[in-house]
Amino acid sequence: MICVDSLEVSYPNKFHLCVEDLVFKSAKITVVLGKNGSGKSSLIKGILGLTGTERAMIKPSFEKVAQKESLGVMIEGTDSLYSRLSVRDSSKLYSVHRNQVFDEKRFKEIAENFGIYDHRNTSIQRLSTGNKRKAYLTALFCSRPKYVFLDEPTLGLDLESVHKVSRFLKEYSRHAQSIVITSHDSNFIKEICDDYYLIDNGKIVDSDDRASDLNKALEFLKDVCAE
Repeated sequence: MICVDSLEVSYPNKFHLCVEDLVFKSAKITVVLGKNGSGKSSLIKGILGLTGTERAMIKPSFEKVAQKESLGVMIEGTDSLYSRLSVRDSSKLYSVHRNQVFDEKRFKEIAENFGIYDHRNTSIQRLSTGNKRKAYLTALFCSRPKYVFLDEPTLGLDLESVHKVSRFLKEYSRHAQSIVITSHDSNFIKEICDDYYLIDNGKIVDSDDRASDLNKALEFLKDVCAE
């Protein structure tokens, strides 16, 4: 579980994020909804300590080395691997960086699940956009992260691959401390969402764990983005 008692982030462009009393539950998938520029990425970066904060009261603290090694993160600017390495070697290096022994069997299972195993010896730079995304997800989950943050994980994926990712995340969430996802894919959100927070202009404007309210939040987003 992740508890954000308070978090405040300001940027030179006058954007200001200020949130309180957020809980990302264990064994649950929480989706952060919002239009572009609403503060989704700022929220995640603030929780992870990747951006300067004016105020931050978060448990656990991800600035500690032990907590960093339990993280699996895919956010804007970080969802890339070592482009000249193969899919397999990238996954191996990802695990080593987290002080873990690379598990060949686990790699095969996850890579096959995401449909990337046939490309295991292909360098990342030669893959399509969708396969690069699947290679990153394979590397990330091979390291068995307890806390997972995924920013638009289905970008570039075909419908079948999206369903595979959805099923995998639902199964994985049973053993995770928290999974936090941002996405604009409404069908994907409906498949994987247990709880949600709706953010607008740096503030939480709605939250719940009920499907009926999730549909209302998605409709709100659709209307706001259409303006």
